[in-house]
Amino acid sequence: MAEDRAKAEENVEELEKWARVRERGYAYPRVLLKLSGEALAGDVGYGIDPKVVDALADEIADIVEDEVEVAVVVGGGNTAAADVIYLARICRKVYLVHRRDKLRATAIYHERLRELGNVEFCWDSIAEEFIAGENGRVTGLKLRNVKTGDERVLAASAVFIAIGMRPYTAFLEGDLETDGGGYIVADAMGRTTMPGVFAAGDVRTKELRQVVTAVGDGAKAATALEKYAAAMQEKTGLRPQKPEIKETKSASGGEAQPEGVLPQQVMQQLEAVFERMQEPLILELYLDEKAISTELRSYMEELAQLTPKLTVRKSTDGAEHVPLVRVLRSDGSDSGLAFHGVPGGHEFTSFIMGLYNVAGPGQALDEETMDRIKALDAPTDMQIFVSLSCTMCPELVIAAQHIAALNPNVRAEAYDLNHFPALKETYNVMSVPCLVLNSEKVLFGKKSISQLLDTLEQQE
Repeated sequence: MAEDRAKAEENVEELEKWARVRERGYAYPRVLLKLSGEALAGDVGYGIDPKVVDALADEIADIVEDEVEVAVVVGGGNTAAADVIYLARICRKVYLVHRRDKLRATAIYHERLRELGNVEFCWDSIAEEFIAGENGRVTGLKLRNVKTGDERVLAASAVFIAIGMRPYTAFLEGDLETDGGGYIVADAMGRTTMPGVFAAGDVRTKELRQVVTAVGDGAKAATALEKYAAAMQEKTGLRPQKPEIKETKSASGGEAQPEGVLPQQVMQQLEAVFERMQEPLILELYLDEKAISTELRSYMEELAQLTPKLTVRKSTDGAEHVPLVRVLRSDGSDSGLAFHGVPGGHEFTSFIMGLYNVAGPGQALDEETMDRIKALDAPTDMQIFVSLSCTMCPELVIAAQHIAALNPNVRAEAYDLNHFPALKETYNVMSVPCLVLNSEKVLFGKKSISQLLDTLEQQE
């Protein structure tokens, strides 16, 4: 009884404390702060800005002084345990609610939890009801003990539900066998109940779901699939047919090149884009004897075969950092756009958008953005270093080349960094996308067209 009375008094004390917190003007009695690298970088482009860290530290200190701190975590697995360990570092007290009398989390989590002095375990309990204040925000959580039926209210300003995940397998219902949790029933090699169908990763039944186990699942499933395919070939006598590679005369008059660099589906999509282009363009190639130059020429010639609005020609002038393709207007003037290397991967889209923005009508921009672009009167050279596998690079490339397409004072040339290691060393490129302004200022990270204009206007 004494223990129950002490806990009740503690709950009252907690409720009173949160009333004081709200009186001080806080919408939430507790705040969970998650920071990204970009947030910590502030205006410096990369790394950590000490001013940002100092400002955050001051704000956090103020909040802590005002008693904003308690959380409740519901769950008993690794996710719940990890959440409790994290919250215990920033909260005065954390409740862990679990419907059993012990956790399902792995042993290492048990050891770390036992070391924490501000974690209270609510065993054999389930969450019955969220308690809300007049403003509708959480002020507590009602629990029920599954063994005794006793109810208890925990004072809390935040509740985290960490009771597991549901796999995305509903669309397979009726086709593949799944367990009670929705996970696909499959053996260690990924074989499901349907012959020829394999499952790998967290979607299948298994004890441990981690990145390393998912990767292992993929390797084993691929091996099993290969054996299955070979057995089916022997059984049916059918063999996969290799695609026929046709030879076609190069548009520039060179030797024959394999046909079909671009998938048929992509070619159909490109035809729709090219149909909208208002002005013809020239793709001027600067090549050497390396295989990548041959690949670039094949790409550009196949694009030109899709539309009469594109013409490919090989320049006789020398150029640095080849191979490269420059985008020229129909009168032979330089649009300011160029790509060094082969614009494949994620950069294929940015290259096509660059053509569209030069030829018109281009991507729509609001009047304010157009005015800002036209107002740039200082000569500006932008070098954008990218990786073809980088998902953040195209946004910066498209933004830079869109500006260049609309303002003759601006140039925007993209480089596949993989083929130009000397430039990587020259500018100390640590990550992509990387923007170099006028061969002097080096910036890292993706930028929208508005953010890029902010940077360029500062150079004026």
